[in-house]
Amino acid sequence: FNKKIFFAKIKEMLLKYNLKNKISWHFSGNPFITSSGKLLNVVKNSIIKFSKLSPILSTSGGTSDGRFFSSMNSEIIELGPVNKTIHKINECVKVNDLKLLSKIYKNILKKIFI
Repeated sequence: FNKKIFFAKIKEMLLKYNLKNKISWHFSGNPFITSSGKLLNVVKNSIIKFSKLSPILSTSGGTSDGRFFSSMNSEIIELGPVNKTIHKINECVKVNDLKLLSKIYKNILKKIFI
């Protein structure tokens, strides 16, 4: 994603259809990918150990608060429960998912800090 190209394409379409406009751009969701290292390996191994599932790396989760830390040259990994109701009325998550996630988080902390 390149925001300069994105902005240019929008302006091009507005001109093409002779649409009068006044746009003030504010873009806060810059895409990012950080380097892979120890944290990624520990997280992947912890997920496999407790869930018996092989994690898939993905950037499809939408806007991430990780964007605020990505310029610090640190690994950024977001790991949480699968949640079909996230940010909706009556948001909920399965208790067993929280128990599993707690084991994974605990193992990650042990492997990183002990």
